[in-house]
Amino acid sequence: MPTLYPGWDAITAIAAWQLLVALSEELYYRGLIQNGAYHAVGAATGSGLVGDAVSLLGTSALFAVAHAGFVQDVEDGEGEMSQSEMVMDWITDVAPFGAMLALEFVVTGHRIVAPLATHTALNTYWSALDAEKLRSCATCSPLC
Repeated sequence: MPTLYPGWDAITAIAAWQLLVALSEELYYRGLIQNGAYHAVGAATGSGLVGDAVSLLGTSALFAVAHAGFVQDVEDGEGEMSQSEMVMDWITDVAPFGAMLALEFVVTGHRIVAPLATHTALNTYWSALDAEKLRSCATCSPLC
């Protein structure tokens, strides 16, 4: 059966996959860690605002550091980087996204829908770009 867009099946599969990835991460980082820290710090300080600030910063940092574990020792196209340089680069690249997702959780009244939608959309976009790079690789080698 023909489709309107030849890559539609691949994008649909990527989006479904990334929804599951984002759901598991958002349930963990926002639902468990951020929400738990908010309640613990808020109760300890008597301030929901302090609870939100501490949980937002802590969860954002944890999110970035956890994602740095995906870094592999490869060339970045602009020259060689050491493993520690790549990890720090990854952390500084991911931290703003973790902070954005954490902030969405706070401003929506600790509801997971907004960060889940954003996380899914971002991951789907980046995965689709990676898939297109692999598809256009002339030698079809995973090292392209």
